[in-house]
Order: sequence, then structure tokens, then C-alpha cells
Amino acid sequence: MFFQLAALAILVAFYGCYFGKMLRQKKQGIQTDQMGKGKHGKEKIIEVFLKIVTILVPVAEVTFRTEAAAGGIAAIRREFPQMLVGAGTVLTTEQASSAIEGGAQFGVSPGSNGKIIDRVLESGVAMIPGVATPTEIEAAMEKGLRVVKFFPAEALGGIAMLKALAGPYPQMKFVPTGGISAGNMRDYLQQKNVLAVGGSWM
Repeated sequence: MFFQLAALAILVAFYGCYFGKMLRQKKQGIQTDQMGKGKHGKEKIIEVFLKIVTILVPVAEVTFRTEAAAGGIAAIRREFPQMLVGAGTVLTTEQASSAIEGGAQFGVSPGSNGKIIDRVLESGVAMIPGVATPTEIEAAMEKGLRVVKFFPAEALGGIAMLKALAGPYPQMKFVPTGGISAGNMRDYLQQKNVLAVGGSWM
């Protein structure tokens, strides 16, 4: 499971760079906070993911920031069966259930809600919860997780915090997000306990 999650985290980061760039190109008229809204929400998601497929990105995360998220996951799984598709910004057990029913193959959350983690894991789906404290890290370890999201990274102390966590938690890998930029990305990736990073600088 660790290596599956490790590969997943790397792919999520890889996807995020390309997808973030695509969503910010004005000529496409797509904004992250608007995608999935309106009458043609699912159609817009499919249109974007068609572009993703054309640049050979094998994994994608659909965030639950619009009502079209669950339907978008199901549509992507149907139209692009070769892709690994998951749910991001999962904040409730209801969203977790909707994502799983839609065919999500992994889940990512900004925090560590035990009920959400249990709901995802009991379905056999990979989960990367967000952590901000040693207590949350240990709670994730108790559930058998070895890869977690470190959020919001810069506000929590950034690289200095990650170095401090490396001592007591050598078995854990982190995916820092929040305040990551092209300027500090390389510094983060040089840390031994950092598996991947996420950002929206492109």
C-alpha cells in the first residue's frame, strides 16, 4: 500500500502542474472556481480532461468545490478508463460516499477527519489526509497510513517543520501544499521525507 500511495502522490503532483496551467490559460476560458458550475458542468469537466489525456497525464484529482464533482468523477471514469481518478478537498463523509459511488480511486482531504478517512479506507480506496500536527500524524499512522498531505505548509513552518518531523516520524512521507511556489519547490523536494509537492504557480 505504501508504494501505491507513493506513486499516487507523485502522479497527483505531476497532474497538478499541468492541470493548473491549463485551467489558467485565458484563451480556454476556464477558471478553477467556475469549472463544473452551470448547466454544462459535467460537459466542461469532460472537455478539460480530454485535454489532459492528450498530454498523457495518467492521473487526475477532481476537487469537491462544485456540485458537479461526483458526476464529473463518474463521467471521467466512463470516458477515460485508462486514467487514475480521485476526489480532492473531501470535507464530509457524504462527499466521500459520493466520490466512491462515482468511482473515485483515491481521496485527498485538507484535514484529518477520522470518519472521512475510515469511510474511504473501508471501501478499499487509497486516502491521503491532511495533517498539521504530530497528533494528526500519529492518528494517520494508527490507521496504517504512511503518506499524508502537509497543509498549509508554509504557514505551518515549511521546511523547518518538515525537518523537525523527520526525527520522530522517519517512516512518514509528506506531500506539502499551501504556499509552495516555483521559487521554493526545489527546496521542498530535497527533503528526504517529502514525496511530492502541490502548487498552483503554473
